[in-house]
Amino acid sequence: MSKHFQLIQEPILGADLLSAYAKCIDIISRAISDNPLIAVNKIIDKFQSIPTLSGNNIPGIIEIRDKLFEICKSKRIINAFSIVAAHTHWHDKMPIIYTYDLQKKEYIIGPHKIENEGIYYPVSFVFYNDFPLPYEWCYLIPFKDAEYKKAYETIVELNDNFHKNKYPLGISIDFRFKKSIFDKPIASVELPIIEKEDHFYGFSKYISYKSFSKNNLNIKPEQVAWHPYSDSLLRLNRSELKLLNDLRSELSLENGKTLDEKMAIMETKYR
Repeated sequence: MSKHFQLIQEPILGADLLSAYAKCIDIISRAISDNPLIAVNKIIDKFQSIPTLSGNNIPGIIEIRDKLFEICKSKRIINAFSIVAAHTHWHDKMPIIYTYDLQKKEYIIGPHKIENEGIYYPVSFVFYNDFPLPYEWCYLIPFKDAEYKKAYETIVELNDNFHKNKYPLGISIDFRFKKSIFDKPIASVELPIIEKEDHFYGFSKYISYKSFSKNNLNIKPEQVAWHPYSDSLLRLNRSELKLLNDLRSELSLENGKTLDEKMAIMETKYR
């Protein structure tokens, strides 16, 4: 591994990030998709299935969840992660950075200007060869060093297990709207900033799903992330787990049947 790849894997000064990123950009660009649609289509092609809201129909997602459970044991630690379809919206060969707008209470992501003396934390990774390859960073978002270290070590172990699979999936540290990365996840939505008078026009913002729903925005967000929780957390036996997965499969079918009709089918099947 070159020193440039070693540098970008850890919290890094802005000046060093700019220098190292310039050496790594070609590999990072090839490892992630150019937009969300391409990223999701790669998952569909690999697993021959359209990911559901839960992601329970995608074997790669299930495998990552099960390994997370094996590594972390505690749901509190697993809270720190999100399984993602790795992609970008920007192609100007600059690092993609999250910051937080205190006034608007929104996270802003995009090719922000890099502050040479600022500290940048890698937060989104693809599974790559003998190390997790970062493609997004955080700036001015405080991490507790011990928590970040634990999350990063977990990602390294995941990468050891999955880099050979070549799954079109990645792993992110879920930090948005949390005091601790080990807190329960807060659902959020990424929206493009389309107001030309906005200082961050062309970037994207993350708002809480609660705020998104409250404002009745007439937008259907693209799903590119899935929860990290293994069914092993449920402590079900084999027959109970089969029943749960059968129920999921029935509910996910787009066959024109109502929820009540689908539940009636399941009741008849298992009566």
